[in-house]
Amino acid sequence: MVRKGKQPARPRYHHHRAVDDAHGVITAIETTPGSIAENKRLLPLAEQHQANSGTAAETLVADHKYGTVENFIACQERELTCHMGDARAKQNNPATKDIFPETEFTYQPASNTYRCPAGHTMQPRRLHPKRGTWEYHLPKATCAACPLRTRCTRAKNGRTIHRHAQQEILDRAREQAHSAAARRDRHRRQTLIEGSFADAANNHGFKRAR
Repeated sequence: MVRKGKQPARPRYHHHRAVDDAHGVITAIETTPGSIAENKRLLPLAEQHQANSGTAAETLVADHKYGTVENFIACQERELTCHMGDARAKQNNPATKDIFPETEFTYQPASNTYRCPAGHTMQPRRLHPKRGTWEYHLPKATCAACPLRTRCTRAKNGRTIHRHAQQEILDRAREQAHSAAARRDRHRRQTLIEGSFADAANNHGFKRAR
């Protein structure tokens, strides 16, 4: 039983599929309960595509739901080009409106520190094992006395920055995802995969699962 948006909860399912770029032929399929997130099935579909077609995928194209940190890193480790949308770019948190984005903080690899917009050095404090990210911070008193505080953070304990333990790999994946080629591929994807799903729903009974 899954609720979608403001609609009431009811039995739902997800149908996942991959199609080839050249002809739109379906090369991999999987049906799961509606509670299974779409982004969890990206790599299994790529593996099924290779098993069914005998050809390994070179580039994966998908919308921003699939552009998670885990998928970006996993694709890079498998030498798959990432043309998914970036899930981070779609986040819209009112709490961070008019606040310096993380891009305003400069990473200093020689010392493994960050320089904040006010010129202070943020030291690594701890590693979050589940997220695989290091947390960088400044002493509470330093943030409290900073003239840029109102533009930097609303947190009582000051601003923190998180950097993934495999940030270089993640940056490479995001560079691919934000490329002009990726944007062209995602535009083409709307015709190929969304058209494939529409045909299944309208002509082959895929509006319901049995």
